Amino acid sequence: MTTSVLQKDWLTDRIPAEVTEQMLRERYDLTKSQVNDVLMRASREGWAERKQGYGWRFLPVAKTPEAFEQIYRFRMLIEPAAMLEPEFRLDRKIIEEQRRIQLRMLETDIERLPAERLLHNGALFHEELIKMSNNPFFPPLARAREPDAASARISVPCRPQPHCASVPGTSRNS
Repeated sequence: MTTSVLQKDWLTDRIPAEVTEQMLRERYDLTKSQVNDVLMRASREGWAERKQGYGWRFLPVAKTPEAFEQIYRFRMLIEPAAMLEPEFRLDRKIIEEQRRIQLRMLETDIERLPAERLLHNGALFHEELIKMSNNPFFPPLARAREPDAASARISVPCRPQPHCASVPGTSRNS
């Protein structure tokens, strides 16, 4: 079992919000080590936490329309802050590659692209932008708040994202 199977089951209400490792081992036929690995990854990604004493709690990250709105607002805070970091350096090669990826999506029938592909491409764009801050504290924060492919299958209203036709120059990092 991968983390995405557990997350999909959580996001689609197939498992309760609070679980034990034993329950997960039995349900998914996993070893103690495998369950530990999956739960530790879920914890690092910010959608599960160890309960005080015994068991685990899954968090409602990217499970509701409100959570998606909160992720959007989080991006609105963190991305400009990352770009204002003193060590921010625009990497034109990465920006151009991200632009090519976004344009390829627009050139296809975007409504027919798998949710996993759309989500991966979007998350990659945001992660690459954040990494250009050259501040090691930004990327883990951004990664922990990105919904994954399982959450993309949930029907939630989506805020339209503007698409850029060109990469604007910057006098700061040319």
